[in-house]
Amino acid sequence: MIGKAGERFAFEYLWGELTSEGYSLLSETDREAIFTLTDGETQTRAVLSLGDREGYLQSGWDIVLRTQTCGTETAVYYEVKTHTKGSAVRSIIRLSNEQMKTALRHSDNYIVLAVVCDRSAENCLEVKQYRNIGSLIAGGTFTSCEGYSFITGGV
Repeated sequence: MIGKAGERFAFEYLWGELTSEGYSLLSETDREAIFTLTDGETQTRAVLSLGDREGYLQSGWDIVLRTQTCGTETAVYYEVKTHTKGSAVRSIIRLSNEQMKTALRHSDNYIVLAVVCDRSAENCLEVKQYRNIGSLIAGGTFTSCEGYSFITGGV
């Protein structure tokens, strides 16, 4: 339950980021939002999608943002890790083998979003972004300047 709440909060957070950058919403479903941004004569299309949770395909990411400008498509993959505010393991972010492979495969375009919710998972409070995880992990762990530890291995 808390994981799904964190994913939804992260999806809405990224939606807000797009609109603050000037993107306009074209259409939406419960799992996808399509935006457009016009800058002079250049038009960018952005599709923000939640991953497949029905079939649980172990894609290594929870949300993907695909942008297309002048025929060039870019994808940014987001893995959402959700904790409660008082969690004893809040500062540990475990990446599964599949998530780590995806982080290494997409390096600059793979972002871990750490979401903090209250115990009821009704209110999510904050999102922190961690980029370049693959390039920063050495010897199986990485600790950010804020004290978050990223740990790899079978989950």
